[in-house]
Amino acid sequence: MIRALLLGLLLFVSSCESNLPLKNPVQDAVRANPLNDTSRDPDATEPLRPWRRLDVLDEPVATVPWEQAPQYMGQVVLTEGKVVGTHNSGKACFLNFKEEWEGQFHAVIFSRTFPDFPESPETYYLDKTVRILGKVGEHRGAPQIVIQNPDQITVVD
Repeated sequence: MIRALLLGLLLFVSSCESNLPLKNPVQDAVRANPLNDTSRDPDATEPLRPWRRLDVLDEPVATVPWEQAPQYMGQVVLTEGKVVGTHNSGKACFLNFKEEWEGQFHAVIFSRTFPDFPESPETYYLDKTVRILGKVGEHRGAPQIVIQNPDQITVVD
Protein backbone atom coordinates (compact mmCIF):
# COMPACT_ATOMS: atom_id res chain seq x y z
CA MET A 1 0.00 0.00 0.00
CA ILE A 2 2.74 2.45 0.97
CA ARG A 3 4.77 1.33 -2.03
CA ALA A 4 1.85 2.16 -4.36
CA LEU A 5 1.42 5.58 -2.76
CA LEU A 6 5.11 6.36 -3.13
CA LEU A 7 5.06 5.21 -6.77
CA GLY A 8 2.06 7.44 -7.47
CA LEU A 9 3.73 10.41 -5.78
CA LEU A 10 6.95 9.81 -7.70
CA LEU A 11 5.05 9.67 -11.01
CA PHE A 12 3.17 12.84 -10.14
CA VAL A 13 6.31 14.76 -9.20
CA SER A 14 8.23 13.58 -12.26
CA SER A 15 5.36 14.48 -14.61
CA CYS A 16 5.07 17.93 -13.03
CA GLU A 17 8.79 18.54 -13.48
CA SER A 18 8.81 17.40 -17.10
CA ASN A 19 5.39 18.90 -18.04
CA LEU A 20 4.30 15.50 -19.36
CA PRO A 21 0.76 14.19 -18.89
CA LEU A 22 0.37 12.09 -15.74
CA LYS A 23 0.31 8.36 -16.42
CA ASN A 24 -1.92 6.07 -14.44
CA PRO A 25 -0.28 2.66 -14.00
CA VAL A 26 -3.57 1.11 -12.84
CA GLN A 27 -5.39 2.14 -16.02
CA ASP A 28 -2.46 0.90 -18.10
CA ALA A 29 -2.64 -2.47 -16.34
CA VAL A 30 -6.40 -2.69 -16.96
CA ARG A 31 -5.94 -1.91 -20.64
CA ALA A 32 -3.17 -4.52 -20.87
CA ASN A 33 -5.32 -7.22 -19.18
CA PRO A 34 -6.19 -9.90 -21.75
CA LEU A 35 -9.63 -10.34 -20.16
CA ASN A 36 -10.51 -6.81 -21.28
CA ASP A 37 -9.38 -7.45 -24.84
CA THR A 38 -12.44 -8.08 -27.04
CA SER A 39 -10.45 -8.33 -30.26
CA ARG A 40 -9.70 -12.05 -29.67
CA ASP A 41 -13.37 -13.08 -29.40
CA PRO A 42 -15.48 -12.15 -32.42
CA ASP A 43 -18.68 -12.67 -30.40
CA ALA A 44 -17.61 -10.34 -27.57
CA THR A 45 -19.36 -7.00 -27.62
CA GLU A 46 -17.77 -5.43 -24.55
CA PRO A 47 -15.16 -6.16 -21.87
CA LEU A 48 -16.00 -8.24 -18.82
CA ARG A 49 -17.81 -6.46 -16.01
CA PRO A 50 -17.52 -7.07 -12.28
CA TRP A 51 -20.19 -9.21 -10.66
CA ARG A 52 -23.20 -7.57 -9.09
CA ARG A 53 -22.85 -6.91 -5.36
CA LEU A 54 -24.76 -9.43 -3.29
CA ASP A 55 -24.92 -7.26 -0.18
CA VAL A 56 -27.11 -4.66 -1.90
CA LEU A 57 -30.80 -5.34 -2.50
CA ASP A 58 -32.34 -4.90 -5.92
CA GLU A 59 -35.06 -2.35 -6.46
CA PRO A 60 -38.45 -3.74 -5.35
CA VAL A 61 -40.58 -5.25 -8.11
CA ALA A 62 -43.72 -4.15 -6.27
CA THR A 63 -45.06 -2.32 -3.25
CA VAL A 64 -47.69 -4.53 -1.66
CA PRO A 65 -49.61 -5.07 1.57
CA TRP A 66 -48.18 -7.87 3.70
CA GLU A 67 -51.00 -10.25 2.68
CA GLN A 68 -49.80 -10.17 -0.95
CA ALA A 69 -46.06 -10.51 -0.24
CA PRO A 70 -46.09 -14.36 -0.54
CA GLN A 71 -47.14 -13.99 -4.19
CA TYR A 72 -43.68 -12.52 -4.88
CA MET A 73 -41.61 -15.49 -3.68
CA GLY A 74 -37.93 -15.02 -4.60
CA GLN A 75 -38.40 -11.36 -5.49
CA VAL A 76 -37.62 -8.13 -3.68
CA VAL A 77 -40.71 -6.23 -2.53
CA LEU A 78 -41.60 -3.29 -0.34
CA THR A 79 -44.38 -4.47 1.95
CA GLU A 80 -46.37 -2.69 4.63
CA GLY A 81 -48.38 -3.89 7.59
CA LYS A 82 -49.06 -3.54 11.29
CA VAL A 83 -47.00 -5.75 13.60
CA VAL A 84 -49.62 -7.38 15.82
CA GLY A 85 -47.40 -9.94 17.51
CA THR A 86 -43.71 -10.56 18.16
CA HIS A 87 -41.51 -13.27 19.59
CA ASN A 88 -37.83 -13.16 20.47
CA SER A 89 -36.34 -16.63 20.90
CA GLY A 90 -32.87 -15.27 21.63
CA LYS A 91 -31.72 -16.53 18.25
CA ALA A 92 -34.27 -14.60 16.19
CA CYS A 93 -36.97 -11.98 16.60
CA PHE A 94 -40.16 -12.61 14.65
CA LEU A 95 -42.46 -9.77 13.61
CA ASN A 96 -45.93 -11.15 12.90
CA PHE A 97 -48.68 -9.41 10.96
CA LYS A 98 -51.48 -11.76 12.03
CA GLU A 99 -52.48 -13.08 15.47
CA GLU A 100 -52.66 -16.65 14.11
CA TRP A 101 -49.06 -16.42 12.90
CA GLU A 102 -48.31 -20.07 12.10
CA GLY A 103 -47.71 -20.53 8.36
CA GLN A 104 -48.32 -16.81 7.75
CA PHE A 105 -46.00 -14.18 6.27
CA HIS A 106 -43.64 -12.66 8.84
CA ALA A 107 -40.37 -10.75 9.10
CA VAL A 108 -37.39 -12.07 11.02
CA ILE A 109 -34.33 -10.40 12.54
CA PHE A 110 -31.52 -12.80 13.50
CA SER A 111 -29.55 -12.34 16.73
CA ARG A 112 -26.25 -11.60 14.96
CA THR A 113 -27.80 -8.30 13.81
CA PHE A 114 -29.59 -7.40 17.09
CA PRO A 115 -26.90 -4.81 18.00
CA ASP A 116 -27.79 -2.86 14.84
CA PHE A 117 -31.46 -2.50 15.80
CA PRO A 118 -33.26 -0.62 18.57
CA GLU A 119 -33.00 -2.37 21.92
CA SER A 120 -35.65 -5.08 22.20
CA PRO A 121 -36.95 -5.08 18.58
CA GLU A 122 -39.85 -7.27 19.75
CA THR A 123 -41.08 -4.38 21.89
CA TYR A 124 -40.01 -1.51 19.63
CA TYR A 125 -41.92 -2.72 16.53
CA LEU A 126 -44.97 -4.17 18.32
CA ASP A 127 -48.27 -2.41 17.45
CA LYS A 128 -46.54 -0.23 14.83
CA THR A 129 -47.16 -0.06 11.10
CA VAL A 130 -43.91 -0.79 9.30
CA ARG A 131 -42.58 -0.90 5.75
CA ILE A 132 -40.13 -3.68 5.02
CA LEU A 133 -37.87 -3.96 1.98
CA GLY A 134 -36.52 -7.41 1.24
CA LYS A 135 -36.52 -10.62 -0.73
CA VAL A 136 -39.47 -12.86 0.00
CA GLY A 137 -38.26 -16.31 0.99
CA GLU A 138 -39.66 -19.31 2.76
CA HIS A 139 -38.81 -21.15 5.96
CA ARG A 140 -40.67 -24.29 7.03
CA GLY A 141 -43.51 -23.50 4.66
CA ALA A 142 -44.04 -19.95 5.87
CA PRO A 143 -43.20 -16.94 3.67
CA GLN A 144 -40.83 -14.46 5.26
CA ILE A 145 -38.46 -11.56 4.72
CA VAL A 146 -35.17 -11.64 6.61
CA ILE A 147 -34.27 -8.16 7.82
CA GLN A 148 -30.49 -7.97 7.82
CA ASN A 149 -30.07 -4.27 8.60
CA PRO A 150 -32.21 -1.44 9.99
CA ASP A 151 -32.34 0.28 6.59
CA GLN A 152 -34.76 -2.44 5.48
CA ILE A 153 -37.48 -1.51 7.98
CA THR A 154 -39.20 1.83 8.50
CA VAL A 155 -41.81 2.68 11.10
CA VAL A 156 -44.73 4.41 9.37
CA ASP A 157 -46.74 5.20 12.53
